[in-house]
Amino acid sequence: MTLSPDADISHMPLLAQKEGSHTDALPTPSVPPKKTQPGRIDMTGQTFACGTVLEYAYAKQKRAHWKVQCCLCGAIFVACGRDLRNGTPSKCHCQKYDPNHLVGKPFGRGTVQARAGAVEYNGEAIWALKCECGRIYKAKTSDLTGEKVVSCGCWRKERMAEMNRTRARERHGLLAPLPEDLAPIEDVLVEN
Repeated sequence: MTLSPDADISHMPLLAQKEGSHTDALPTPSVPPKKTQPGRIDMTGQTFACGTVLEYAYAKQKRAHWKVQCCLCGAIFVACGRDLRNGTPSKCHCQKYDPNHLVGKPFGRGTVQARAGAVEYNGEAIWALKCECGRIYKAKTSDLTGEKVVSCGCWRKERMAEMNRTRARERHGLLAPLPEDLAPIEDVLVEN
């Protein structure tokens, strides 16, 4: 379709117009439109535990990453939007995980002295602990926090010795049963 220079095109849909053909009739936006990807949640200005979202950074593996300003030190780092919303973001260097976070903390009869390595198959930390009796022993993080390991073994030895003494006294009649262990005695009235 060929148009003459004086043809009225106001009723026609806007198609690609050639230079010099009525481009001054198009409205120019005062503010450029904000580039938003369909489905992207705009998180600019939102505050989370790790900091405040400043602006969109980039997309990686179909996930939006945002520039975040740390609430503690003011540094700027990049975090995934989904992780920010779920509460598990990558953190600023000042908030990073301390690999020696258990050193000095007590667990049962032992106190963590140092990190002693890691489990080979899953990387879980192994800790060196000093027991109240003076022995050094090792335990995994999950065993300490789950209260599976409470001592170097001395507590178990003490409990077993006490149980053996109690059992021996019961067998030889030296230990009378406790009142709680006896069945309640009911008064029986005998009628004549």
